[in-house]
Amino acid sequence: TSFFNFKEDSGTQHFAGHRTGCWVNAIPANGLVMVPESSAGCVCLFSIASTITFEPRAERSPWTIYSLVGDHLPVKQMHLNLGAPGDRRDANGTVWLGYPRPAPSRETSLDYRLDLADQFVESGKYEDFNPEFVELRAEEPKWIYASYGTGLTGLTIPLLREEDAARSYEVKLHFATPSLIDANDDLVFDVKINGEVVAANVELKPTSQSEFINGETIDIPAVNITRDLQLEFVPQGSSAAKNLRLSAIELKAIDATAKSE
Repeated sequence: TSFFNFKEDSGTQHFAGHRTGCWVNAIPANGLVMVPESSAGCVCLFSIASTITFEPRAERSPWTIYSLVGDHLPVKQMHLNLGAPGDRRDANGTVWLGYPRPAPSRETSLDYRLDLADQFVESGKYEDFNPEFVELRAEEPKWIYASYGTGLTGLTIPLLREEDAARSYEVKLHFATPSLIDANDDLVFDVKINGEVVAANVELKPTSQSEFINGETIDIPAVNITRDLQLEFVPQGSSAAKNLRLSAIELKAIDATAKSE
């Protein structure tokens, strides 16, 4: 069972194990939403064989899944949150898409297909943690730094179709700094886009304590793109290779002719 908040346009949220009726059978009344159990006689097995009732509460885990059908190119703007448990809209209304994308149900196809051809060092992986247990020292939205790709060496983001004209994009990279426990040296690396160095000798300093994470950003004002954006990190030393943590990527077309995404 899934629910969609039309008022906030917050994406699809799922409530597993409950069988709704084949018709609209949810009952809103006095601030509650009651959904009668409808699995009787159904050949499928559902773990919650009873009516469920939803009541208002404070927001706790606002992660959802956004879906999109049809062609999504050319891209006007895109906000990616690497390693995030889902998609999320920030206080300014910007939708941050989690990556890797969740695997959709084949029956509903509620998905947004995106393959970044991401590459890692041997021990690299995507990670996320509960931001309530760590102090995030960064600009808003701080929660994007609660997940990242560790040891990421490169990825490719499709932005334009073959028939589209070349376009310039602003690029902003968000990094989460490791602690001295994980990295005993400063992280020094170059950033390449489509083979060209756009930021050389970037230096990130580890935090002194593991309960603190600093969010650092790199702004690249204009990159000319003909089709895909190939992002590459060239670390200087093994510490940077293993401990570089990319949390998020922002892309924005400088001209206003692309379709909105």
